[in-house]
Amino acid sequence: MRRLEELFVPHRQAKVALYEDSVRVCQLKGDKTSTAVLNIFRSNMNVMGEAIMGFLRFPDPHPDRLLQRFRTVASTLRSMMDTEEKVVFPLFLRHARGEVGPS
Repeated sequence: MRRLEELFVPHRQAKVALYEDSVRVCQLKGDKTSTAVLNIFRSNMNVMGEAIMGFLRFPDPHPDRLLQRFRTVASTLRSMMDTEEKVVFPLFLRHARGEVGPS
């Protein structure tokens, strides 16, 4: 669990920075729609990140519950990453290419 935490923390910090920078860019461009979408995903990511950190820092001492919680965390992470890949990352790319403007 400690090793997973060591790997997760820098990944989470990088994502926080990516979201912060992206929200700032969208706000500067006056893109209210993208800003709103990014803020929703950023809030969700923060809540999920805190939940995962709690899971990693305070593992359930009962092996069966720990396994079930691990499966739940893994499934939730996969789902969140799939959604980000479909919605958020293309938005980042469109902004990086200058394809998104004020809305």
